[in-house]
Amino acid sequence: MNKAEHFVSSLTLDEKAWLVTGVPGPCIGNIGPVLRLNFTGLCLQDGPNAVRPSDYVSVFPSGITIASSWDRDLIYDRFHDLGLEYKGKGAQVALGYVAALKFFFLAPANLGH
Repeated sequence: MNKAEHFVSSLTLDEKAWLVTGVPGPCIGNIGPVLRLNFTGLCLQDGPNAVRPSDYVSVFPSGITIASSWDRDLIYDRFHDLGLEYKGKGAQVALGYVAALKFFFLAPANLGH
């Protein structure tokens, strides 16, 4: 049994419901703690160009704008620096990134055919 399966199998029904219900907190999505299992909860934030809602953050160019440069170093730097801001604001999970652009462009339906 892997770590995730072991964790889930150790949860009571009430704890499972608690994890998927969400709790009030500083982030867009907040998963409450299960202290009995040493799970401290999760902070999920979104905003593809900046951590939102938040003060004192950078606003980065959109992913499609950076992707159109075809500059892998620039793309890496954008996501790296954005990730540092998420981490600095206390988020453990960043929602909203578009990382599989190549599949979008490879699909004939998306090419206007």
